[in-house]
Amino acid sequence: MLAQIQRGQMQSENRDLSHQSVNRASRQTGFVHAQTIAHQSQILPNFDGDFVITFRRLNRFCQGGNDRQGEFVPPDLPRRIDILWLDGGWVRPLNTIDTNVSWQKAITIEQDIDMPRIATMARQHQPGLLVVDRTVGGENENYITPEGHVPDADLGVPWETCMPMGTSWSWVPNEQYKTTDEIIRTLVSVVSRGGSLLLNVAPGPDGQLDSTAYVRLKEVGEWLKVNGEAVYGTRPIEQYREMILAHTVAKDSSAQYLFGGVGGMTWSFDWNGTKLPKAIALKNGMPLKVYRQGGFPTIKIPRKLHPEEGGGMMVVKLIAR
Repeated sequence: MLAQIQRGQMQSENRDLSHQSVNRASRQTGFVHAQTIAHQSQILPNFDGDFVITFRRLNRFCQGGNDRQGEFVPPDLPRRIDILWLDGGWVRPLNTIDTNVSWQKAITIEQDIDMPRIATMARQHQPGLLVVDRTVGGENENYITPEGHVPDADLGVPWETCMPMGTSWSWVPNEQYKTTDEIIRTLVSVVSRGGSLLLNVAPGPDGQLDSTAYVRLKEVGEWLKVNGEAVYGTRPIEQYREMILAHTVAKDSSAQYLFGGVGGMTWSFDWNGTKLPKAIALKNGMPLKVYRQGGFPTIKIPRKLHPEEGGGMMVVKLIAR
């Protein structure tokens, strides 16, 4: 899961504290922030303090300039940049517009910024850099980014769901945040279908997150401390049945993980091994009995393993004998 922190849209005492704090973070840690594109003069993040590259400056670059000043990928950042992520898809060649998409039909001017050239230049500074020219498609959209929803199944290509923790990408007063259980279930749904999750958290005018957002992040982190092995570095697998909400497998196939949220029930699952597997509850390391019922391996989940109210999902680890 990635946490993307966007700039608050209000100012306090005529000073944009969020802007200052994010600018400082970008210099110290390599964290990179880009204001959402509002019109064609705001294209990519600048690294010399104002985070805006004008269309005129970008156009000069596209017509034969270079990156000597490090406007796109500053070579002196203390940490490697992993992703060049261009939001929105409003800036694009006209021949990439999908006329079946209403917002794309509104684009009427050519805005070809020569992404192949920008990507090549950026990778000279940062080999292995991923480029995500959102919704444009082609060689410079290295993974796709469904927004605000989780696909029903693995898309067959690298993908990442992006969504805000609340109802808005930017700060709004009295925001209604998703519950910890909703966030965890979303994360598990994404991972078990082969994707990753970008969870946006918007700071307020003072540069701080809402106290509720801190609580949510803390509680999700606590759940991941216990169950993270079932999430990080795993792969999707569709061999799950009734009562099991998701199923992942370790990258080296050494273990499988079942996710569910109902205690006092039985979970049946598919298993390719000739012997029934060992089953362990990640919550406390408790071994669980595996037996056959109706032709399928089955586990009875003790009610005491049921997650607390709003506490996310429980996870069972399966290991071949």
